Amino acid sequence: MAASVHGWEALGLAWAGGRMAFAEPGVPRHYAPSRSVRIERVSVTLRLWPQERRFEGEAEVEVTALASHKGRFALDLDEVEVLSVRDETGADLDWSHRDGEVVIRGAVPRAVCLQWRGQDPQRGLYFTGPVAWRPERQHMAWTQCQDEDGHFVVPCHDHPGVRHPWTIRLEGPAGHTLLSNGRLVESGEADGRAFAVYEQAEPMPV
Repeated sequence: MAASVHGWEALGLAWAGGRMAFAEPGVPRHYAPSRSVRIERVSVTLRLWPQERRFEGEAEVEVTALASHKGRFALDLDEVEVLSVRDETGADLDWSHRDGEVVIRGAVPRAVCLQWRGQDPQRGLYFTGPVAWRPERQHMAWTQCQDEDGHFVVPCHDHPGVRHPWTIRLEGPAGHTLLSNGRLVESGEADGRAFAVYEQAEPMPV
């Protein structure tokens, strides 16, 4: 499994008379969403069961309040069951999960710690395995977070302009290869499961 990097091409912009010379006719403008916190770092654990097409996640999302914070902020996370949302001390936060966002009310903690789980995801994380015409195909899982699909896998600000360091821990069936962005710092097996930890020090989008 690999944590994908958005592969957007650099946009060539030219200005003439205060307008973009290369704006496509009929294409609606698409702006980055407004945010009231900045993500400083995400430490995430993804536990994968490819044969069952399910996953579980835990994340510590370090955040800093921006001047626009007015008592609430949101992290993008969709089509999963959110199990808990706490601060860095383990205290429950005032939160709700709807319309693809985890909304947190109150003062901004140093970090938001979330637990969630998903089954048979359709975007962001993909499970493959044997099919009638390829019975030898191995069970595996992989991510594709372009097109702003990362929030179907992990809590984030799902936009290619949002970049920060990551710690990524993957857990899967024994014998599976676990791959991600960053530098491999630890790997092995424990309790009959494989694990690998990667450090992505350079800021990276989801």
